[in-house]
Amino acid sequence: MPQLKSGRHVGLAIDSLLDRLRYGDNDCSYGRVIAQRMSVTGPQAFIRLIDVGEYRDGEGSPPDAPCYPAGYTVGEVLDGHPDWTPSEIEELRQLVETDPRCQVWLKEQIDIINRVIRESRFWNEVLEEGPTQ
Repeated sequence: MPQLKSGRHVGLAIDSLLDRLRYGDNDCSYGRVIAQRMSVTGPQAFIRLIDVGEYRDGEGSPPDAPCYPAGYTVGEVLDGHPDWTPSEIEELRQLVETDPRCQVWLKEQIDIINRVIRESRFWNEVLEEGPTQ
């Protein structure tokens, strides 16, 4: 992700989404898969769930620099996260909504999430056994 005009350098990651979909018992997996399917109605809804990461000055340049979890999502930033200025929020909004590179990355991440759901224990058991009565 490019550095914002303010100097803030952020990254985007789906690692926590993947972890929530991959791990847990079947009841948890079921709930997470259903929640994912119901809340994500398209790419712009999906981008709101993605975690924001931060790069620190003096630790190199992406992709070779470590990216640290910021503790909030893109949606929280777009809704006016208090650590972000209005101009930073608008710049991030423009990036995630219109930047072609971001759109390609977003499509790739949606494909990964869909693959993880299809490969999940829950998904396979429901398809093999059918719904329980």
